[in-house]
Amino acid sequence: MAYLNNIQNDDCTIHKSINGEDTLSFTAVIEELKTDFLYDENNVILVDDDLYKPLTFTEEHHENGLLTINVDCEHISYELLDKVMDGFSYSYKDIVTVINACLLDTDFMLAGTDVKTKTDINYTEECNARQILVAIANNWKAELKFNKYNIYAYEHIGSDRGVDFRFGKNLKSIKRKVDRSKKDDDGNPAVSYEVDVVNLALLGSDYEQLEKFDLGDTIRIVDSALNIETKQRIIELEKDVLTGKNTSITLGSPMADLRQTVSGLQKDIDEVAEVVKDNAPSWNNIKKITDNLGNVLADKIAGTLGLSSAQIQNSTATMKITDNGILFHDQPTEENSTFACLLNSNGIIFANSKSSSGAWQWQTAIDAQGVNATKVSAAALYGLTVEAVNLITATITGGNITGVVMEGSTIYAGDRKEGTYIAITNTGAIYGYKNNNMIYRYETGNSDGRIELGSAEDTTKKLTLDSVFDVVISGSNTGKASRIWTGCNRLLIGGDKAYELRIELNGTRIMTIEDTGVTINGDLHVTGTTS
Repeated sequence: MAYLNNIQNDDCTIHKSINGEDTLSFTAVIEELKTDFLYDENNVILVDDDLYKPLTFTEEHHENGLLTINVDCEHISYELLDKVMDGFSYSYKDIVTVINACLLDTDFMLAGTDVKTKTDINYTEECNARQILVAIANNWKAELKFNKYNIYAYEHIGSDRGVDFRFGKNLKSIKRKVDRSKKDDDGNPAVSYEVDVVNLALLGSDYEQLEKFDLGDTIRIVDSALNIETKQRIIELEKDVLTGKNTSITLGSPMADLRQTVSGLQKDIDEVAEVVKDNAPSWNNIKKITDNLGNVLADKIAGTLGLSSAQIQNSTATMKITDNGILFHDQPTEENSTFACLLNSNGIIFANSKSSSGAWQWQTAIDAQGVNATKVSAAALYGLTVEAVNLITATITGGNITGVVMEGSTIYAGDRKEGTYIAITNTGAIYGYKNNNMIYRYETGNSDGRIELGSAEDTTKKLTLDSVFDVVISGSNTGKASRIWTGCNRLLIGGDKAYELRIELNGTRIMTIEDTGVTINGDLHVTGTTS
């Protein structure tokens, strides 16, 4: 351990931004031993109760003979750059799960969070742990706070301590920037402020609690000359940790910060420059059909895609490209969404509910084979064949259902061309046909019913039974008799010939009536008066 007291005044600055940069830079007089300490890559610097690691050194010999060294440092959390992963993907997880997975096998730990959201992250290419940590914060709408090897993820860092920045008190200068290319939540142009202030909290204990501020705090700025009186958050902070002077603050809404490290910055610039060079013709073509915000200009799109199709807008829906296709859901986070659509080369699937574990329950699919759905709503369906269907409280006026034909209110089943089929009407009647002749009929009326059986060969032969149990037998039966059996064959009324009437009881002939006379087997008993 070494105590660095050779640092030049007014030149020891920490620069921080929400979910972004956290660096330290200072200039020191070159002294033996103390300066050597900086070159040992295993050493870290304790500043403002936090740890920073020296990264770059610039030595300078001044005209007055003074030897100095300028040191740029990164927060200790930048060591997470050394953990490289082939990819990082999780679906509908809480922030504790994904951050712990990101920090696995490192010296860092998640020390606290109040974020309850569940959502997704999907990196399929090589990435590093610090890059993923910032991506997690952006996806889960969290703000990161670092202290040594502890990491915190909160919905909102900082607080409102009631601090005012105003001219004549602690505000040295103010710059207001209005950016119409960006909009706030109300659709107004984004406004940010850059201010230089005096940190009164460093002047003594009387000011320490009243005037203290930090990254993420909400403060009030007042400037009557520019007609400014507003409350804003500190999203970026630069301060001299030794003197408290020259504190510069950016106020506004935090934006996603994609910066990773000072050492990797030049590499990123070179890679981007190479991509731009290789794809310059494509960029020029894209520029022709987009505005300066990247929005597609509908009137520039050729072909059948019309203006109305090109201007599809949705203020809350989210689209993301995954390994499995393009996923849409109806809210900014998948946790809060109630509808999802997944599109890939196999087809489209839809869901409007989730399981107890939070997974989408896909219910409708459209692919090359057709449409599979738990429910289809339509004003009209044309040229439709429906198989294995249950109809509940439905009205159908036409269509084919696996061999069943509906014409108006009558249902036909069977082969009508061959003449063998049944017909069911809306009056409740059922008719059976063979060879196009009716062989049975079941009918209902207002208060009675009727069953009629007929012959497919002779339509004059009929047996009719009505609701008052009248039996009518009609037709031509030359040489044959008609029989009526009752009581499980115990009573027979009929005969073997058309002109014979025979009565049998329990298999014994009792009476025979023919055209030649009447024959009675057994005793004849007559009751009553004869004349």
